[in-house]
Amino acid sequence: MAKNKFELKIDQDDIYLDLVFEVDDEKFTEEVATEINSFWSNEKRRVDECGGSVVKAALKLYAAECFALAAFNNFKNEGWVMDQFDWSKDKGVEGFPSFQEAGIILKRIDNLQIGFDLIEFA
Repeated sequence: MAKNKFELKIDQDDIYLDLVFEVDDEKFTEEVATEINSFWSNEKRRVDECGGSVVKAALKLYAAECFALAAFNNFKNEGWVMDQFDWSKDKGVEGFPSFQEAGIILKRIDNLQIGFDLIEFA
């Protein structure tokens, strides 16, 4: 069983976030990635932007959803984020299989934190 590590990040306008996925490529196949990627429109554009890799396009979709879940749910950890995708726990995220089904482990995720001192009155 081959496992690959992928690190994805956001680095825009002084915001830097990253996460690390460990991916079992026997479970997270091109077929699974294609199903995830083609759930939404513009699937060809995403694959093109990922150098022709549907696997990378699907992982970027997972990453975007993980960042959103972590950012809008106050300091949640990797286990909590993975649980949100788990349909067997009466949760699940539309368009994605559970992390376990997909062969993904979320090893690390940064959370968007906006400190009190950064907020100013206009």
